[in-house]
Amino acid sequence: MRIIVVEPHADDAFLSVGWHLQKLWEGVDKTIVTVFSDPKRTKEANSYAEAVGATSVVLGLAEAKMLSGEKSKVISPLREWLNKNLLEGDQVYFPLGLQHPDHISVALTRPAGAFRYLDTPYQAKLKLSEELLKKAPGMSIHSLCFPPKNKWKHIPLFKSQAKFFHFNQDLKESKLPEIILCRS
Repeated sequence: MRIIVVEPHADDAFLSVGWHLQKLWEGVDKTIVTVFSDPKRTKEANSYAEAVGATSVVLGLAEAKMLSGEKSKVISPLREWLNKNLLEGDQVYFPLGLQHPDHISVALTRPAGAFRYLDTPYQAKLKLSEELLKKAPGMSIHSLCFPPKNKWKHIPLFKSQAKFFHFNQDLKESKLPEIILCRS
């Protein structure tokens, strides 16, 4: 069995399913597919994947070109990668896709039978709870756990996001659970 986590940007898997990648899926064949990236974020994606024992695949799509002036849409290069690389028995995890067009577009590309994970830190925003409830009716919780503090040791790998993490000390010290939602 292989675990494939699809993330819109380098750090989305870390923030959302970092504990799963680091501990729960330790010793399992893992791949992190990063959809949008520039050279700096590609390096971060590769470093993080290596730190948690995963293979890194970076599609390197330019977010502005992909989403400029358009509503969210299926991302063809991601769909093509999945069609070429998915094996029977793979467990594939996609962001639920809340609020941001890039996350929604990645979520729309989800193949049948894929799992969805809740995009953190968006789960912390109470105003999104109604949107979450609309998107996840009838879905059961696959995994609900509180991430250990040592998950956060990987923050320094994401230098391009240093400003974000610097101003989000609450996130770093959060007791918010990481959640993966099952297929409905």
